[in-house]
Amino acid sequence: MAHFSIAARYIHKKKYLVFTRAAFPIGFFVAFFSSYAQLYIGHLSANVVAEHQTAKLAALEGHFPASGKADRHLFGWVDKEKLEVKGLAIPGGLCFLVNYKFSEPIKGLMHFLNLTGPKT
Repeated sequence: MAHFSIAARYIHKKKYLVFTRAAFPIGFFVAFFSSYAQLYIGHLSANVVAEHQTAKLAALEGHFPASGKADRHLFGWVDKEKLEVKGLAIPGGLCFLVNYKFSEPIKGLMHFLNLTGPKT
């Protein structure tokens, strides 16, 4: 990918144009397809976490109920006292990413911590 940026700089400076005419399309091709490959590989990696490290998945996503539908939060913040995440969420989005079904339950942190709710 570094040669892609070097080729862009040489094009801008109008130097080594024979080299850049060959290097730029190759770099563009590699950058374009590797960006889509990263999406796929990232999804596979998340599936491994969901299958083998379910407590980590619940902690990363802030899913507190022992079991239930899990939303995928695009951004938000954790309310530690109420044990919930507030912010913009896709309802059932995390369930869909893990199980390909919006209503499939996912184990939450309470399942692993054997808690019934917030401490008062």
